[in-house]
Amino acid sequence: MKLRVEMIESFFDKPAVTRALDRGLRKALGKIGGIVRRIARASIKNSPTPKASSAQGEPPLSHTGQLKDFIYYAYDAEQQDVIIGPARLNTSLVMGRTVPELLEFGGTALRYIGRGRKRRAVPYKMAPRPYMSRALENYRPRIPKEFQGIIQPN
Repeated sequence: MKLRVEMIESFFDKPAVTRALDRGLRKALGKIGGIVRRIARASIKNSPTPKASSAQGEPPLSHTGQLKDFIYYAYDAEQQDVIIGPARLNTSLVMGRTVPELLEFGGTALRYIGRGRKRRAVPYKMAPRPYMSRALENYRPRIPKEFQGIIQPN
């Protein structure tokens, strides 16, 4: 009985594997972005009255629908990650922060009191009303499953 062993110089097609990995990663991260976006949007309920606000620590209530409607996600090919969050709708800031940031993380906001010439802005401390981080935390246990089998042979 004879046993013959030959060495194959190269059987690993690196470019093909890299393309498959990039394609699988883009697909998995895109799915994660879409699901986290959907969870965040679903957590923002419509306000029952114009002056109602959500409880501290709960997702914000929607008064105009803009926050809910302008949550997006995008795959960043250069960094190979996904960005999920509200679009910056305008450049107005509340005490140095945008409204979506203020809702997510809390901070100092302005409340207008009085009428006419007596109207004035009074700063007050606003508790966080997380919606994006809560959406990510809700989906986090299922994220590893999205990466299973991302490299598929052609």
